[in-house]
Amino acid sequence: MAYSTCLRVAFALSLLALAAPSCNILGGACNCPELGDIAASASVPGALSSRIVVVKTDPACKAQVNSQAADEVDVSRDSTRTCSVLVQLANGEEFTFDASFTKEDLGCCGSRVSPDNTTVLERTDAAIQGRG
Repeated sequence: MAYSTCLRVAFALSLLALAAPSCNILGGACNCPELGDIAASASVPGALSSRIVVVKTDPACKAQVNSQAADEVDVSRDSTRTCSVLVQLANGEEFTFDASFTKEDLGCCGSRVSPDNTTVLERTDAAIQGRG
């Protein structure tokens, strides 16, 4: 009798293990998107006629001119937070914007950092007053 009870308990535990969330349930697999972090992009007014010469951001963030679109700046980071970005054009105009990031839960695929919000670009006071 005790032996049959142990078998039933072991069988029940194995069924629970199969029902638990996992990437490989009964031979299936998660259909995972690309797991790299996603960059936020901002289009810079006037950057097609006067190229972007400076892109600065916080030390924990990465910002660069988009290799496919010369008037866009891509910002990324590997953790949640907001990045402040300064962009300067060859004609002296300067723009700033913020890009915030959140952790996106991808279930059995894990998680990744993705853009949560990007503020509208604003001209800096130096550029408005001609000091840029």
